[in-house]
Amino acid sequence: MPARRCDAQRPAGSPSPAGRVRANRLGRRKWLGRRKWLGRRKWRGHVELLAVLRRILPLVLLAAAAAASPAAAHAPTVREVVARYSFDGVGNAFMETQGSITMAPGAVFAVVSADVTSPTQPSIFFPQVIDLDPRDGIRSYGAVGAHTLCTAPLTCTVQGGKFSFGISYGVTGDGKHKTHLRFYLAARGAKVSLHDDALIGWKTRHLSAGLVTRTDQDATGAGVDVENLDAGAMTSVSAPGPRGGSVAIAVPACEVVGAGLLVLDGGSEAALAECPSEPVGAISATKTTWLAHGAVVGVSENQTRLVIMPR
Repeated sequence: MPARRCDAQRPAGSPSPAGRVRANRLGRRKWLGRRKWLGRRKWRGHVELLAVLRRILPLVLLAAAAAASPAAAHAPTVREVVARYSFDGVGNAFMETQGSITMAPGAVFAVVSADVTSPTQPSIFFPQVIDLDPRDGIRSYGAVGAHTLCTAPLTCTVQGGKFSFGISYGVTGDGKHKTHLRFYLAARGAKVSLHDDALIGWKTRHLSAGLVTRTDQDATGAGVDVENLDAGAMTSVSAPGPRGGSVAIAVPACEVVGAGLLVLDGGSEAALAECPSEPVGAISATKTTWLAHGAVVGVSENQTRLVIMPR
């Protein structure tokens, strides 16, 4: 009986087992190479996408912020200077300084003097507050052009949206008794400049922050703005002072005409303003909460009711 063949006859044209192995290897290598090339292209695409996002993300965030707060996006940057001038001596002294404020929303100018020779009974004088917010109109401060608008020791004018001021302060001592005087100045606006032209016997400290203000919007009461004058009633407004003490100015809503009594609490002693009245001031050597309160009805040229500066 003839021997049987165990291997089947291959059809014509079919590859041998060794050829199939070679073909499979070549196909796998080609597939792996294609996958590696596709992965590299995909990775490069991710890198390019990240680069594009990195460029456009800040613009998207800025646009979102502007859309969320359009008023804030167009509001000018407000700067401020808070200065303290100190004289501690027995002789004569003189200071002269000048500056300017460019009007802006929330702009204000304030000055006040204090004799702190007696720590328990300081004397406050020359408190003045001038609103420089163009949204409220220039009020009477700009109506007279370049004339002097402030009282001694100040001179000030308003022209072209800029408030300019000058200060001359002289002290005559007896050469025996020591005097301790303080002069505080606060300026806030789109641009603020302050230059000390002469300081004889005076020392100065300039800060770029620390001014606290409260307006009619913060005060309890009701009012209306008519022809750049505020007519209404004010009952109270308050704000905390900084550590280390502070000096405060309260502006009663009746400096033009009105009736009532305003009390400023928080200092070494209360300050009283009987309408019609100019601003009043007080000073505290420690941290305190300032409170201006009272039933006041009248007409005012200001909307700022409380100004606080570091002592």
